Amino acid sequence: MASRITPPIDRFWTWVDFSNSMGCWPWRGHRDKDGYGKFWFDGRTVPAHRWIFEYVYGPLPKDIFACYDCDNEPCVRLDHLFPGTNAENQQDGIRKGLIDPRHIVEAHRRLDWRGEHGASHKLTTEQVRTIRSIDYTKHGTQAKVAREYGVSSVCIWLIRIRRSWQNVP
Repeated sequence: MASRITPPIDRFWTWVDFSNSMGCWPWRGHRDKDGYGKFWFDGRTVPAHRWIFEYVYGPLPKDIFACYDCDNEPCVRLDHLFPGTNAENQQDGIRKGLIDPRHIVEAHRRLDWRGEHGASHKLTTEQVRTIRSIDYTKHGTQAKVAREYGVSSVCIWLIRIRRSWQNVP
């Protein structure tokens, strides 16, 4: 007799409370510290609201969120969810009076997007240190080093003169 494995969608719905009079369908299973439902799928926990959104509508790009119309973190009701970027999600919160726009500006001001924290970085801190320690009279040209690291020779030059990666000693 073969064992029966419950399909993920059936497991998912066992954790949803459909009796909420407010119209939301709150997640009754595990929640993270912010109240978002967590669903065990494919060997890891994933946000429950994102999982159901992607199950029904297909995968979302990593930079797109499953946002809430209802602003109820445990809710997994599909018609309460919409896809949006982080900026769109924040603007939605500002419109609803849930987010003070001054806090967003201040948080972005405090972040350091240089170096490995930058969205488009190609090098690590250790690679930058190595690039700065190279004796170019013996090793070769900046262009040769640039090819080795997969960046432009201008990038190497900016690192060498400390106009780029200034926070790396």
